[in-house]
Amino acid sequence: MRKVFYYICTLLCLLTIAACGDDHEPAVKPTPPDSGKVVPVVEPDSLIVSLTDFRLPQEGGVLDFDVKTNKELKVESSVRWISQVSTRAMRTEKLKLNVAPNEEDEVRMGYITLKAGDLCQVITVTQDGSTPGASSERDILMALYEATDGPHWKHHDNWGSNLPLKEWYGVKTTGDGHLWALELDDNGLKGYLPADLCGLHTLAYLYMADNALMGGLPEHLGEMESLKVIWLVNNYLTGSIPESIGELKNLYYLALENNRLSGSIPECLGNLTQMQCIYLSKNQLEGEIPASLGNLTQLLDLWLYDNQLTGSIPETLMNLAKLQRFYINGNLMDGVIPEVLYTSDWWKKVDINLSQQEGHRLSFENLYASTDFSHDGEVVCVQRHTEGKGIPLVITGDGFSDRLIADGSFKEAYSRAVRAFFQKEPYASFRYYFDVYVVTAVSRNEMIDEDIAYKTHHQGEFYEQDSEKVRAYALKVPELGGETANVTVMVVLNERSGGRVHSDWYNDGFTIGLCTISDDMEYEVQHEVGGHGFGKLADEYWDDDDTASTFPVGSHGWLDQYHTQGWYYNADYRNDPEQVFWKRFISDAHYNAEGIGIYEGGLSQYTYGIYRPTETSIMRDSKGSYNGPSRWSIYQKIMEQGGETCTFEDFLTYDRKNLSNTRSAVERTIPRERLGAPVRIHSYSSAQLTKGRQ
Repeated sequence: MRKVFYYICTLLCLLTIAACGDDHEPAVKPTPPDSGKVVPVVEPDSLIVSLTDFRLPQEGGVLDFDVKTNKELKVESSVRWISQVSTRAMRTEKLKLNVAPNEEDEVRMGYITLKAGDLCQVITVTQDGSTPGASSERDILMALYEATDGPHWKHHDNWGSNLPLKEWYGVKTTGDGHLWALELDDNGLKGYLPADLCGLHTLAYLYMADNALMGGLPEHLGEMESLKVIWLVNNYLTGSIPESIGELKNLYYLALENNRLSGSIPECLGNLTQMQCIYLSKNQLEGEIPASLGNLTQLLDLWLYDNQLTGSIPETLMNLAKLQRFYINGNLMDGVIPEVLYTSDWWKKVDINLSQQEGHRLSFENLYASTDFSHDGEVVCVQRHTEGKGIPLVITGDGFSDRLIADGSFKEAYSRAVRAFFQKEPYASFRYYFDVYVVTAVSRNEMIDEDIAYKTHHQGEFYEQDSEKVRAYALKVPELGGETANVTVMVVLNERSGGRVHSDWYNDGFTIGLCTISDDMEYEVQHEVGGHGFGKLADEYWDDDDTASTFPVGSHGWLDQYHTQGWYYNADYRNDPEQVFWKRFISDAHYNAEGIGIYEGGLSQYTYGIYRPTETSIMRDSKGSYNGPSRWSIYQKIMEQGGETCTFEDFLTYDRKNLSNTRSAVERTIPRERLGAPVRIHSYSSAQLTKGRQ
């Protein structure tokens, strides 16, 4: 699934670029004139041309061909270097046009339009360039075809034919016939990129992702001076990134993620001042992050995670005022992050992931340390129930120092979290069944991975916390009476970016859900705490990065058991509308607009054999609502823990009144790049945490 998220995030980046100004969109290219009505043999009106595709040498010459028509013939040329010599009127005639010598290095292309009444025919003229021995675009493309096992591509329509290049699969040309884009993603290319490729001087967009390209990038890549986009993710490319890449002054999008590239990140990348997206993750790159990247003031995304990088973060990156996402996790970095960097406004607004490989961690210069712990353990009830008997929701925080508590930062964070929790149905309608408590935990430092209250730290791309201590602080709420069964705890992390949050379940109903203070907080609260923590819902996304997996038949029994416990109402292995767990919703016409059905994929890891109720929902995507079966699960738990009886018919009476507020659940939304981690289910009770069973 993360691969999908990567591409969706890539799309968002390109859309963001478009929003910043049209300088980054491909210029409108001249296109061949409309061929109108091309009628090969029709009487009495006809326009018949003996040949419609010509290729001439650099020195030019005369085009001489037959045209048959019984209408007055008009001849139009799209370029000045093709001019009419003579024609004879009516019937079969010899048409002669002069082609001037090509003084340019490159191949050029023009179009002749023949018109006879309502009839129209277009003739393509291709002329070689003047550079002695220079390969034509056609020859270079055929070199690529041969080097990448072209005959076995998934699609190779018209490659090697005499048809215009625009008729070749994946080839886009400008109006004058020059190569503009190669779109060969996921097309079965297997082999290497030939050096001849660097002769494509007009190519602006190179798309060859998801193939089996091997070997290195062409050494003279910089000769492709028109390149704006390089998209070669998910291949097997090796070697270093060539220094000549620094000559691509028009390049604004570089995607080489998930290859086997080695060596250092070239300093010369800092010369590419139009650059807006750099994706070099999942390679074997070494050395430090070049300080020259601070010159890329248009940069939006800088993804360098899962390499072998060392050192720290250069201060020059503070110059990147437009940077949105900066991922360096999964490297070998052990340096010290300068205070001027992590205390800056830039640091606060950028989505940064710092977690390193095991045994490596970045530290912070002159890290702030709390001295006033007098508010530690304070309990405040911010909401009392007015219906039912009261359902406890405990909120605490990690990474909030004495000064962040004193200046109201912690209060602002937990208030936002409370609003998020009660934003969606059915929580919105049944908010006052809940008692909401806030327990203050004063951390010595303010950074994840440092000395903070619950010892929250990165474990790869995930978070880990001291669950026993979280429970101990929850027990400071007097109303709990020393018990945490069926208590939901939300831990708000003083983290604007970083890892994948999660939820922990224990068999007595105690749950811990994490969220950050990032832009994703609302989604994290609703997914991890409202969905997993209290609602006991399953993940509706799946991660198929490497291999598609199938839900095992041997696991059907435990899913049935979960259903009897009130868990995972939004997941089932049955795909029969009359047997699936949410069959009552499918048969109820009131839910037609919500699109409730049977959609394959879910439980965070299974592509096949497991099904979810809707195409999208909070438990899959970043937006929308809880779908019908999920709302039923939440409603049932609110009623039961609130001390009231509940039937499915009661739920339907409530829910049908609110369907207009939940239909956003079926709106198609763009998935997030960073999903929450799978829920962690512990086979022991929360009370056993104090006995070392974590």
